[in-house]
Amino acid sequence: MKGVLSDVGVRQSVPCCSEWKIHWEGKHTVRKTGFSFQVPRFRLHVLSLALGLLGLSRGSSLLYAQQPQAQQGPLVPIGAEGVVSVKETGAKGDGITDDTTPIQSVLDRFSQHIPGAQVRGTTIYFPPGVYLISSPLFLYGSPGTGIKLQGALGRTRGTGYGSTIRWKGSPGATMFIALGVNNSQFDNIEFDLNGSARVGIHLAATNTINTTLRTAVSHGTATVAPGTMANITVGTVLNVGRGTNMEPVYVTATTSSTFTAAFAKSHGTNDPVGGSAGSSGVKFSNLTVTDVPIASTTFDSDQLNSTAGIEIGNPTSYATNQVSEVSFENVYLQGLGTGQEGSAGIVILAGGNVKNFSARDVAFSSFKYGLDWLTAPSGSFTLSRPIFAGSTFADIRANGGTLFVDGAESESATGHLFLTGNPGANASHATLVDCSVQISAPASDYVISYAGNLTLIGNMFFNLRGGTNVPKIQINSGSFKQNSPIALTSIGNYYQNAAPGYAPIYDASNNKILPSYYANQPVQVASLGDYGGRGGTLVKLNNYLTTSALTSQTAGAVAASGVLRAGDTDTAVAFRDHADKADVPGLAKDTSDVVFVGGTAGIGLNSAVQIGDGTGGTIQAPAKGTGTGPKAPGTVVGWVQVKVGDSEYFIPLMK
Repeated sequence: MKGVLSDVGVRQSVPCCSEWKIHWEGKHTVRKTGFSFQVPRFRLHVLSLALGLLGLSRGSSLLYAQQPQAQQGPLVPIGAEGVVSVKETGAKGDGITDDTTPIQSVLDRFSQHIPGAQVRGTTIYFPPGVYLISSPLFLYGSPGTGIKLQGALGRTRGTGYGSTIRWKGSPGATMFIALGVNNSQFDNIEFDLNGSARVGIHLAATNTINTTLRTAVSHGTATVAPGTMANITVGTVLNVGRGTNMEPVYVTATTSSTFTAAFAKSHGTNDPVGGSAGSSGVKFSNLTVTDVPIASTTFDSDQLNSTAGIEIGNPTSYATNQVSEVSFENVYLQGLGTGQEGSAGIVILAGGNVKNFSARDVAFSSFKYGLDWLTAPSGSFTLSRPIFAGSTFADIRANGGTLFVDGAESESATGHLFLTGNPGANASHATLVDCSVQISAPASDYVISYAGNLTLIGNMFFNLRGGTNVPKIQINSGSFKQNSPIALTSIGNYYQNAAPGYAPIYDASNNKILPSYYANQPVQVASLGDYGGRGGTLVKLNNYLTTSALTSQTAGAVAASGVLRAGDTDTAVAFRDHADKADVPGLAKDTSDVVFVGGTAGIGLNSAVQIGDGTGGTIQAPAKGTGTGPKAPGTVVGWVQVKVGDSEYFIPLMK
């Protein structure tokens, strides 16, 4: 038999005997005949966290957290299976009670800056219910944290019976902030921003700079002049202080020599600013982030006033620990609806150590950008079977890195792009395979406008802007000539309404590249097996191979590589007449595809051509040449047919 003690919702089991007397004076004193023992009183508190300001809109009221109390002993019981329920600390989940404090008290047991924290893996369980929070939840783990936040099955995509964390605080904050949570998981929880919180989940890393505060501060917002401002900017997360007095703060404003942040603790001039914690191997599964509020800005123009379902990284991530190998599976991200779009479903703030993501079966609804990969000098992002609806700027913005998308579906009547991006100086590549893009393009009719290398295989592109509008592909490159670093490959794609001819591929100046806008020069574009048409009729589009010019580098050398391209009426070989610098046609094809030798240049040989009958090997006549005349035939290994007037001859190939 077990006896259960309860103090503000905390339950701890102890052996039950003949008599219990419980006193509520600082500690529970449990007396039993013959002996007594003490169970520490559990003290609830709101985390000392200036990150309550994370993402506050300019002009929003400041959110301050309470000062933490000293904690004693194992405050939160963990079951034998490594599971602790938030209801163990008094969370109600009734959709009425503010559950911020009890939920945060559980997270504190796994936050490395809290004295006595159990920084090790466990599952924090949210039983079915709606948990209201009024200030940001914060988990600051260590490299081995490995926490799993687990909800009950059922409440994903906004309906059903399961676990929801719903915002009820002031507008402009972030609901959940996680740093140093390597190998952690978020599973079967709905984060409801309630049209008010700015960001649902922010997965970040602190800045690794090493300096001192140089300005004494107390509880509240302060502007300080640290030893250096290197790698500190708006949105940077910094560790300030040491030991039990350490806290992470969020930078809300900067000058060349100062930064402004909200501090929950007092700090002296010599307190350190630095330290770091990364977040790699994090997995989001069966997760919903809903009711992301409308925003007039995007993250490239104003990070503090833009909204997102999930935010990854810091603006100065080049100087932070890694936030990498992050995966999303069966995740649903939703804005408020048409005309009330949020800035982004998922936004990746910066590159460098923030890289390498994968997403499978993720749905984006009602955002300016579904996926906004804001800065990616390196790394990769793989999207498998994503669904986009209601985007207004682009379904995907990829400013660098390597993007691979397969099986995407985009259906929207709003005028927007499926893919856009400007990678900058570093090479980047986007590959789209088996995607169905059925959108209304902007007035330019481009469904893709991208400045990196692009590979399109087996996709279907529709432009619903008009009944006959063609979905165009634009590569924003300065040049597509043969030595350009930018290339486009289109294989087996369907371009709705495209007329017979070449695929609708354009450059940055809206010039159609195929067959070749660049003065008939070879370009870095290939189109094979593409087709178009409308009204149930398919039209095969012309093939076009990437080519390089066949030019001699010296008088006795031939170009090492290249493709000889000749159409039915094209000149196959052109010779240079050095007298007047004009091109002279050399080989041309007639309708029977027989090659003729002609032109004033002709063909010059260093030895005689011998003509035979093709079967018996008899030499019929020597041809005019520059050599000494016919020689006795050696071993004939083949014959080349030549038509001269109405007669046919054969040139032996002799070994």
